[in-house]
Amino acid sequence: MAAEAQGNSILVTWDSLYSCYGADNFLGFSIWRKVGCDSLEFDECQRGLTGFGYDSIGFTDTLHRYRDFSVVHGQIYSYRVLAEFGVRSEAAPIFTYNEVQSFPSNNACAELKRDLPIINHVSVRNTDTENGSIFLGWYNPVADDLDTLQNPGPYTYTILRSPGFTVGTPVETVAFFEYTNFTDIIDTFLIDTLINTVDGPWAYTIRFESNGNVLGDAEDASSVFLSSN
Repeated sequence: MAAEAQGNSILVTWDSLYSCYGADNFLGFSIWRKVGCDSLEFDECQRGLTGFGYDSIGFTDTLHRYRDFSVVHGQIYSYRVLAEFGVRSEAAPIFTYNEVQSFPSNNACAELKRDLPIINHVSVRNTDTENGSIFLGWYNPVADDLDTLQNPGPYTYTILRSPGFTVGTPVETVAFFEYTNFTDIIDTFLIDTLINTVDGPWAYTIRFESNGNVLGDAEDASSVFLSSN
């Protein structure tokens, strides 16, 4: 079992020499994921992963790999695989019964490279229709993950915002930061002022550029907004 970050996805692979592959009641493999890298050890009688914080994210009946696209920067994931068994209905083979899951595989952990900023904090500092303010905080990229030789400076951050919970249309530029060298990137927060924080939330992203080339945008993050309606 192995997991490897590749671009904006994580590729999960496992042994193709599974001993029960090809058995009459073998249905395929289910892929499971949880946030965090776990160190769980299971009793030899354990079957399945229900109740251990894992979610089923995929299934394959022939392949021994799965590519997970629903991952975000700044989060580490743990993956496991289960072999699925059951009896196929003769009348409708797409339906199965007497389903059984195998002992969990070993886990494999992976995370996307830290080659983009990661927004870690968005909170309203002042509630007002005209003079509201929001605190925006982030983690900077890691030099080893970015490869500053292939992506040289100057570097820029463009802070973008949109009304609502996701960045969309319209989008506004809040601030612009420029750095000659990667080691100059020291800013980790911004206070966005003179905005309406009464009538709705605001969503933010950070566009990261290297020598005029867009490397990517940080995952959207928004302020919390509660309505009594």
